[in-house]
Amino acid sequence: MAARKRQRAKDQPSDESPSSATPEQIARWYDDPVLFSIEAFGITPWEAFEGSPRSSQADVLRAVAERHRVSCRSGHKTGKTAAAAILAWFWFVTRANSGTVITAPTDRQVKRLVWKELRALRRRATITLPTVPKDPGTGVQDDAGGRYIVGFSTDQPENMAGFSGPAMLFIVDEASGVDESIFEAIEGNTAGGEADDPNAVAKVVMFSNPTQTSGTFYKSFHGSRSEWSTHHISSEDTPNARDTTGAAKVPGLATRHYIETKRKSWGSGSFLYAVRVAGNFAKQGSDAVVPLGLVEAGIANWHADGFDDNECRLEIGVDVARFGQDDTVAAPRRGNHVGELKRVNGFDTLDVAGMVLDMARELHRKGERKPLIKMDPGGNPGPIDVLRRSSEVDIIEVNFGSVSDQPDLYVNKRSQILFGVRDYLEGGGTIPDDDQLSTELVAPKYGYDAKTRKVVESKKELRKRLPGGKSPDSADALALAIYSPAGASRRAKAIPPKRPRWGRTNSRGFG
Repeated sequence: MAARKRQRAKDQPSDESPSSATPEQIARWYDDPVLFSIEAFGITPWEAFEGSPRSSQADVLRAVAERHRVSCRSGHKTGKTAAAAILAWFWFVTRANSGTVITAPTDRQVKRLVWKELRALRRRATITLPTVPKDPGTGVQDDAGGRYIVGFSTDQPENMAGFSGPAMLFIVDEASGVDESIFEAIEGNTAGGEADDPNAVAKVVMFSNPTQTSGTFYKSFHGSRSEWSTHHISSEDTPNARDTTGAAKVPGLATRHYIETKRKSWGSGSFLYAVRVAGNFAKQGSDAVVPLGLVEAGIANWHADGFDDNECRLEIGVDVARFGQDDTVAAPRRGNHVGELKRVNGFDTLDVAGMVLDMARELHRKGERKPLIKMDPGGNPGPIDVLRRSSEVDIIEVNFGSVSDQPDLYVNKRSQILFGVRDYLEGGGTIPDDDQLSTELVAPKYGYDAKTRKVVESKKELRKRLPGGKSPDSADALALAIYSPAGASRRAKAIPPKRPRWGRTNSRGFG
């Protein structure tokens, strides 16, 4: 108790305080981040409903004040990003000589998620808070009080070196996708603190959708659970989702409509629903072609980057529908970025060709090479024949059932192309946040033939597990967009032909 009083005395604001919080406010907020949120930002963290077996946003905030290690798994739209930003300001305002480090798997996730929320909270604060620079690496600084908040990605483990002190708070967002070397570095930085004040020991809080079934985040709910205060938040538990009137109570949180839409899109028994809505770890299986964690990372990168790559040629993958309920889908790509997919149903040959040309014209940039169209005829070669007569695009027919370009590794081209999606995402490629695409990407399974070559299950088998028994048209269009046919250059601009030297003639006889 005496040590706690000495620490509070250190935290009393002076004339050089980074905020306008009074000594009375700091004393009142010191152990209560929920009260801090209410009084400093006018935001009341939402509470769990009576009798709920799961946690709430408010429960997680309180746990950080009480425990040194807190881990929260949740579905989407539960307020975890807001909670992380509230905790960062709470620590900064109430603790002198404190450091807050916010990290996530990529710079884009730090800047566009927690750091953006940090800036938004400052704008609505009832107390004066220091300016939040646009660059998280510059950080919020208070040299007089020895406080700071910084943010950076976990792409480079060395970024985490050197952060230590008597009052450190490490906030790890999307922790399920963070490399283990980062957690090792954090562990090494948590050895600070004051010998007579156990409350000064560094704290670690992790937030994430439970996309991986290995690593520190997963272990915090399993083998290492005794070391962590663990919390589970389902999208189904938010005030908006529990509201029966249809009126959202808290902007941005999951609603009943959102829950029902996802249940219809994915099925309540799917692991997409289990992870993204229920906030549960769902083992996908080692035979999945594309792991869910890669899909989630690709979507996170897409939200930050959008669709742009000035150095790469426009390529469009097109999967042509075979049956009435199936869609014809076009997926545009430039380098490491895939744009929003376009789906049409019931289009005839000329309509499909027209749709593809419209997309090519819309996205093509003046002065660059013709767009490259890669299309699986799907039993209907008509659109390919029409597009071949166009001078605006280059067209390549890709037959999924044909022999693989790598016959020693894959049974057929479809297996090769779908594994190419996995390689693309492992390399940091982006994909749009598209429910149908996500569902189709994580569904395919694979095995091996007698020659130990990979073989992806047939579309016939895949249809049995996809909602509505539909064909994986979106995943196939994406795979075609990513596929690199031998000899197809991805340079945006064509290499100009060499001009003949003066005094020589070209093939037509002109000097």
